[in-house]
Amino acid sequence: MQKIKTSDWAINPAFVFLVLWSTQVIGHIVFRDSFDAFLSTTWWIVAAGIIAFLTGCMFSAIFCKKKNKPNFIKNTTLPSFIGIYLRILLPIYIFTVIFPEVFNLMSKPSLALADIRAAMVDSVIENDRGVILILYVHYSVVFASLLTLSYASELTKPMAVYAASVGLIAGVMTFGRTILLLYFVSAGVTLYIQGLISKRTSFVIGLLFIVAFFAMAFFMGKGGVDNGVFENIMWNFKVYILAGIAAFNGYILSGQPDVPGLLLIPNFLKDFLSAFGTIVESTPNVLPFVETPLPTNVYTALFPWYHDGGILGIVFGFGVIGFASTYLFDARYNSRTSLFLYSISLYPLIMMVFEEQYFRAYTLWVLALLLVVVVKVVEKFDIRKLSRQPSK
Repeated sequence: MQKIKTSDWAINPAFVFLVLWSTQVIGHIVFRDSFDAFLSTTWWIVAAGIIAFLTGCMFSAIFCKKKNKPNFIKNTTLPSFIGIYLRILLPIYIFTVIFPEVFNLMSKPSLALADIRAAMVDSVIENDRGVILILYVHYSVVFASLLTLSYASELTKPMAVYAASVGLIAGVMTFGRTILLLYFVSAGVTLYIQGLISKRTSFVIGLLFIVAFFAMAFFMGKGGVDNGVFENIMWNFKVYILAGIAAFNGYILSGQPDVPGLLLIPNFLKDFLSAFGTIVESTPNVLPFVETPLPTNVYTALFPWYHDGGILGIVFGFGVIGFASTYLFDARYNSRTSLFLYSISLYPLIMMVFEEQYFRAYTLWVLALLLVVVVKVVEKFDIRKLSRQPSK
């Protein structure tokens, strides 16, 4: 009988949240000379957010406690979609998307990765539908692979490795390190909860992501091409790990950046309201850079909640996030879909120390939910089944 871990304290939302924000406090104590002086108000706001989040976790644990099943049902019949995805959709994706993109990159050997990513970002900002469509295809494959991995205990090992490998390639092809964070975290948690990898292996997966993160930064010229490896790593650590809260501190101090409109309302809803005569200013997809004095354009998840609702906005928002995160955590053993949803919910939770990704990354969550709907619809029509024979 497959043993399932039931004491998952290391992936409990409250624990993850406290570790991340403790890192911010400790990091700014150690590297305080690298940033502008912090206001006491900033730390009080941070404390309010932490208390609100933990309160939300507590209320969810008390009032919405679910009975976790100690084991998933063995030899579960895989959804028909998984078979279609592995045998049909992934080969189509590999031959019609991956191969052409790789050949295109190989035809431009003089083009640096930094230039490729910059061109992609510019295309997204300029609303290049072709580039955006391909990115959505990559994102869809990332989510579909993660959903497939939630059934990894029912797949043969080659099939599980196949799905995981192509999902990883799709994440790399986005040239976005945050989507790789989503993939590594979700895949590691999914496999760990199914009892397929140990805590040690989960740690190694996390370490591999950190190495990949800083390696991509180094090869894309982040931190200066003239700096050594150590200087480059330290620069990226300060900018990507610590500068977000420093930028929020700058906002508390100066009110800059002065971003128009409500940040928590997606632009597509603003466009919808504008069609009915309610004019709501759109917000930029990429927030402006500020000097902390290190440059950054992320302000932690505190920024939009404080920008739109002040301290009460933070208390409400962080409380709701804590409640929802704990609810998903308590439901993680209820079904494979619940496992998938909890695993991807850890990404915006981790990103809270960098930027708000619950509302600003709504397209990702729409894709994930649409995928779940597609799986249910395909299963309802019972197109076909793919299941491994029970082990003898």
